[in-house]
Amino acid sequence: MPTKPLLRTAVAVIGLLSAATSPTGQQPPVDLIVINAKVLTVDARNTQAEAVAIRGNTFAAVGTTAAIRKLAGPNTRVIDAGGRTVVPGFIESHVHATGVARSEVSQPFIQLNSIQEIKDWVRARAKEAGPGSWVQLPRIDVTRIKEGRLPNKADLDQAAPNVPTVYTWQYANRNIQILNDAAIKAAKISKATVAPKGCTLHFSPNGEFTGRMESCQSLLDIPQREVTEAQYLDSLAALMKRYNEVGITSIGERSSNAEGVKNYQQLKTQGRLPLRVRVTIRIGTGDNSEAAIERIITGLAVKYDEGDDWVRVGPLKIGVDGGALYGTAMMREPYPPTSHELYGITDPKYRGEFGRGQGLTADGVKNYVRVGNRLGWQLSSHVTGDRGVDIVLDAIEAANKEKSMLDKRYNVIHAYFASAETAKRAASLGAVVDTQPMWFYKDGDALLKALGPKYMNTFIVVKT
Repeated sequence: MPTKPLLRTAVAVIGLLSAATSPTGQQPPVDLIVINAKVLTVDARNTQAEAVAIRGNTFAAVGTTAAIRKLAGPNTRVIDAGGRTVVPGFIESHVHATGVARSEVSQPFIQLNSIQEIKDWVRARAKEAGPGSWVQLPRIDVTRIKEGRLPNKADLDQAAPNVPTVYTWQYANRNIQILNDAAIKAAKISKATVAPKGCTLHFSPNGEFTGRMESCQSLLDIPQREVTEAQYLDSLAALMKRYNEVGITSIGERSSNAEGVKNYQQLKTQGRLPLRVRVTIRIGTGDNSEAAIERIITGLAVKYDEGDDWVRVGPLKIGVDGGALYGTAMMREPYPPTSHELYGITDPKYRGEFGRGQGLTADGVKNYVRVGNRLGWQLSSHVTGDRGVDIVLDAIEAANKEKSMLDKRYNVIHAYFASAETAKRAASLGAVVDTQPMWFYKDGDALLKALGPKYMNTFIVVKT
């Protein structure tokens, strides 16, 4: 596919730049030149240049505007950047684009920052709701709600007294839902309701259902909007375009499957894939035995590294623990009392959740790493807490003794609260960290209040 430069008011993004070079000698005309720019090459010396020349899919030269102009022919496309900055295309290492694209068709995301904003949004949706409709709030993390709490039944009752409304806070195996009175009646939940296995219903001292339940999705029969394949692919293509608009030219799709690979390949065939994708294949590990894990991996409909420069199969992935935003990261020490209210912790010895409700054990992690490595896959794991990272590094160390995986760059995804010793150990094992500094911007204040300086000083230690 041809790559098309994207000019913006302040930034022109045209792909990864090679080390700065000056054009010399006789060469055939190039296809594209960008002149009068501030080119940030990001080479070893952070060289800046005025212009670049591209031939096919390769940077032919980087240098001054005068020198680069000489490479142009009668059919060369010339872009005058007018002093704008030209940067390498950004690689966004961690997105869940396929899931986002599908959910956007049904419920476009909106960030609601307070209980009042939540109530206003619900009230507006309730006015639009037809017979039999439910109002379902978009995902809103409690760390981003000004009051530092989830909405309750009373909040939702005030906003939508007659329309079934549900707020869902879902992450990994943690699924908390808040229902208003209309939703409780529609679901026919009462003190006589028998909770399914794994479901927790919360009742007040007088025996009335409070509207809060955990892992009880089976009790709700909410009409779902059908999403056609065409709608989904259009939504995915629109998301890819949005990535381009902010300078992203490559993504790591971090939790998908063979169908996701197919979806990206469809966009590529249709000429609607404007960036490169490396797809992480998520697998479940309910059975921790080597034999079961090998059956899962060998039964996949895709193989590691198959594909091309536009769509390629990347590493396998398992979920080891929960998340720092949710109080489910697996920690070495119990969560501090200051965090209990935010996360809803009642056990003072609580240290997080391991295995994300899938029955995963530390031995299971070792078996996953050993088997995946033996079968030639690059591997990754979602792991956020310091104790969870210890378990993953133990597994890498054990697998390395059987077959070196140093060249495979094990992806430790998130890896928060890392000490200097943990960082050194990860480096010695060839592991790389894919972490998300944006949580500082979006959630830092709430997390500092809950976890305190001791944890936040090692939250996302990129320099370490």
